[in-house]
Amino acid sequence: MKSAKATQTFATGAVILKKVSSRTKSVEILFTGDFCPRYRAQLAILEGKSAEMLSEIKDVLDSCDLRVVNLEAPLTNANTPIKKSGPNLKADPGCVDFLKKGSFDIALLANNHIGDHGAKPVTETMEILKKNKIRFCGAGKNLAEARKALSIKKNDLRISILNYAENEFGGANANKPGASTLDPLENIKEIREVSYKSDITIVTIHGGNEQNPIPSPRMRKTYKAFADAGATAVVAMHTHCPQGIEIHNGVPIIYSLGNFQFDWDREIDPFNFWWTGYSVKLKFAAGSVLSLEIIPTTFAGDGVRLKRFDKKSAGEFFKYIDKLSKITADDKKSLAFWEAWAAQGGYRGSMTAWPEDPYSDDATFQRMVTLRNLFTCEAHCELMNTYLRLVEERRVEEASRLIPEIQKLQKADFEITRKIKQGG
Repeated sequence: MKSAKATQTFATGAVILKKVSSRTKSVEILFTGDFCPRYRAQLAILEGKSAEMLSEIKDVLDSCDLRVVNLEAPLTNANTPIKKSGPNLKADPGCVDFLKKGSFDIALLANNHIGDHGAKPVTETMEILKKNKIRFCGAGKNLAEARKALSIKKNDLRISILNYAENEFGGANANKPGASTLDPLENIKEIREVSYKSDITIVTIHGGNEQNPIPSPRMRKTYKAFADAGATAVVAMHTHCPQGIEIHNGVPIIYSLGNFQFDWDREIDPFNFWWTGYSVKLKFAAGSVLSLEIIPTTFAGDGVRLKRFDKKSAGEFFKYIDKLSKITADDKKSLAFWEAWAAQGGYRGSMTAWPEDPYSDDATFQRMVTLRNLFTCEAHCELMNTYLRLVEERRVEEASRLIPEIQKLQKADFEITRKIKQGG
């Protein structure tokens, strides 16, 4: 049996990582990106159009043994927004119909929006999923429950899924329902313990810098440590844009799938990656991933319906993921891209001033909440650390030279999006 090398090409959209006997027990699992039914999408779901929205990818969904989606909003009618930086998201409980029509087996709940309306909607969401026979992980009535792995058996294989989110808002604690939060030292311990009792251990993470096509050094280091601790695969999301893939000691690390279905209250720009992402189908055997398949989709047509890429567009997308993956796997290049990202975004964060009285008015308090997030969210903290180091080294201008390259990588320029842009 021959495993794939650390540097792997993804230009065909499919990779064989290990060859085994046809008699080997295996399971195929589909992972999709961020699902947050809002605006046009929510309206379509509540009008009974879920099956229509999913019709172009039904064959993909049907071809898998298990289907996993990141549910990035509580299912609730409550209007109890917490104080936070960023929008407070929620979806009508009826939007569970989309998950049912897609035959989704597992919902990932560890993300920065599940607790946007407080603790009660978190438990309400869990109850709705239970009632509809959809398993979930990454949230619980307290942190200990939220951190528990989801363990299931499929095709005689014991599968465990762990789900963590970076430390923004809505995290669980000892007495409060919420999301399972990232704590790498504890997480490594949990991964090791779970992997001893499982044939397949999958670690899923919600984190990273939004809109950044290249993962940060911290992300690469952390996800590789999870692989070394016993993860069979590491799958991440949150950035609202696709990121590349690395094969680390035979373990695939998918840095970000981008959005699956996440409508926005603005004019659709087909070239903005917000509207385009990918799913990944992983074929597992005990202790390893046998193959990987990339399935790009877009909802840029009307903000509602998921469209499969035609052959030409898919080929362009695969080459794009391959390009991202090659930059990511090159330590020197990926660091240069990260420093450019920090040079571009760090200044804005550094301008957050410390008010003398944080409680003087709502606007001042909101600034303090935003400042808190710069320190507690790993992605934001890493950005500020890098930016301030570049300032100290007098290298901000030098690092900024790659910003135009990042901007090119942020454009979803494929045959399918060009046609949508032209009104076709």
